[in-house]
Amino acid sequence: MVTGPEPQINKIEALIRQVDRKVPMVTIEVIIMDVTKGRTTEAGIKAGLRAPGDSIPVGGTILNGLNFTMSSRSINRFIDQIGLNNVFNLGKVTPEFYVSLKAIEQLENVEARQTPKLSTLNGHTANLSIGSTRYYAVSTQNTQGALNPNTIVTQQFYPVEANLALNIRPFVSADEDVTLSMEMDITNFTAETSINTPPPTATSKFNSTIRVKNDDMVLLGGIERTEKGESSSGIPFLSRIPVLKWIFSSRTNRNTKVVSIVFIRPTIIYN
Repeated sequence: MVTGPEPQINKIEALIRQVDRKVPMVTIEVIIMDVTKGRTTEAGIKAGLRAPGDSIPVGGTILNGLNFTMSSRSINRFIDQIGLNNVFNLGKVTPEFYVSLKAIEQLENVEARQTPKLSTLNGHTANLSIGSTRYYAVSTQNTQGALNPNTIVTQQFYPVEANLALNIRPFVSADEDVTLSMEMDITNFTAETSINTPPPTATSKFNSTIRVKNDDMVLLGGIERTEKGESSSGIPFLSRIPVLKWIFSSRTNRNTKVVSIVFIRPTIIYN
């Protein structure tokens, strides 16, 4: 209850209207894009002898990548057709002999997009956590008893988590600018592994304070990660000689680039 002259009451009423305002709610849209571009090249010649009774799959692909296995019968027929035995006495290979030829190039272009949305009041923190869990096994072997030893194998499973954790605290000004205090932690699994091997992970972190106009989208940041790998197997010394190394060894080259980009857009809601 207020009593007094009407002009003073009007001033008090105007002051109360300025102070007693609705606390705005802010809806925050976060766009997380992971662009992966990779190339894997496998090339080489592999020859060997199969064990008696074992079967080697013969044939393969040629047009969409050379991955072909030749049996001893195909190799002997090839030697006869080119007429090398007429010039050089190469003889015949044994029935267990086989040769595998491989020259494959694989290209990868993947775009993964996540769009979580958060809503919170002005000045309050919004938290979001999304992820997955994988388990790997660790085996322990114990031997009990001396005269009649008994071996006990126990297996335990340990978790490895890959999560997207997001913490955002918005502050709305009178001119509808939104100041965002933001923390983001992104962890992804990078490869498939066996049950006995812990899965590898890659982690990206953001920690920033930015100012954004209402309903405007800005680029928060980006992280580029390049992974290169090369593995080979072959006959010692011969696998390192130029040209000959393609005959006496097999090689695998991997080149992968991952770009993580984060966009953010706040929207102020009064009603």
